[in-house]
Amino acid sequence: MFLKIQQSKKQFLIFYMSGFLAGILYANMMSDSYLEAYGVFSEYFLRQFQITEIIPEEYLGYLLRIRIIPAGILVVAGCTRWKQIAVVVVLLWTGFASGIVLTAGILQIGAAGIAICAAGVFPQIFFYLPAALVYLWYLYLSPQVRWNSAKSIFTGTMFLAGVVLEAYINPVCLKTVIRLFEK
Repeated sequence: MFLKIQQSKKQFLIFYMSGFLAGILYANMMSDSYLEAYGVFSEYFLRQFQITEIIPEEYLGYLLRIRIIPAGILVVAGCTRWKQIAVVVVLLWTGFASGIVLTAGILQIGAAGIAICAAGVFPQIFFYLPAALVYLWYLYLSPQVRWNSAKSIFTGTMFLAGVVLEAYINPVCLKTVIRLFEK
């Protein structure tokens, strides 16, 4: 079992990093003018974000809706015999999306893009990531690993804490970092 766990850690990293590399390549092959004109790192978008008032209670409702749908799909996929494939798809897609966003940020605004990307996932990443890893790990190693109520409580609590932090704390952090890099 220990060998299977060590091997799984490496496989998780390989799947994620493969998607990340593909995202970097994809973003580099896209037209620079497209990225500059329509990207979230455009000067216009960053200015609009700065002046937009975000009402945390409304944003919380929005986040719950958009976070629960993919989580629900993953839960349903976890009830099928293709649960390991679902894990691989999630890791590849997450890596791919991360690669595109980070590369777009760097191409459009340089090092400030890295800081804005980091602020964009802070502090909720410290809650979403453990919740996702516990569930993905379970799916990937199933049936050797069993699900229990402690994992349910941990995963649910971390997920909900991530959503609350994303609604109430993240906009403040993100606006602060954007303000540091204003021209």
